[in-house]
Amino acid sequence: MVADARAPREDRRHEGVEYVTVDVLDEASVAAAFATSPPPRAIVNLIGGYTPPQPLSGLDVSVLRQQLELNLVTAAIVTKHAMPVLAAQDGGALVHVSSRVAMEKGENGFAYSVSKLGVVRLVEAAAAEGREQGVRVNCIMPSIIDTPANRTAMPRADHDRWPKPSELAAVLAFLVSGVKTWRIRRMTEVFDLGDQS
Repeated sequence: MVADARAPREDRRHEGVEYVTVDVLDEASVAAAFATSPPPRAIVNLIGGYTPPQPLSGLDVSVLRQQLELNLVTAAIVTKHAMPVLAAQDGGALVHVSSRVAMEKGENGFAYSVSKLGVVRLVEAAAAEGREQGVRVNCIMPSIIDTPANRTAMPRADHDRWPKPSELAAVLAFLVSGVKTWRIRRMTEVFDLGDQS
């Protein structure tokens, strides 16, 4: 099942996949999506967004609220409704997307970085609470993802160094696979090989 704010065009749909329209800030809408039959065994939350750099001296509080809603509140609502569904099946996996900036200074990017740091803390709490029910909760923490929108926003950047969506998909697939041969940290960083200072 794929849940999104809008259903994809017919030519973008995959055979055998159910598409559900969801307003992720509406708890009833999210609960309805999780009430499907059969219930999901794994959930990957890709909801999120970025805002351009802004120093704290010029912080637009409406942008801060928007980033918290888009990145953290949506993740909290998904987690709230996913955890009981997964626990009722004796476990499963929930994976969120945070960002590498959650662990950095956040200079000129407080609104975005604090919202993504909130996702990290949410994942830590959910992982601790879900452990007894066999619910695994993780997040990946990519740097700038190589998407058309990011290339347009940063045309001079070295796009070849950015993680590709297919590379992230492979990490996400592993995290939801249930493979228990490795001990995985709750947060998995996926970033470019550039400046590590």
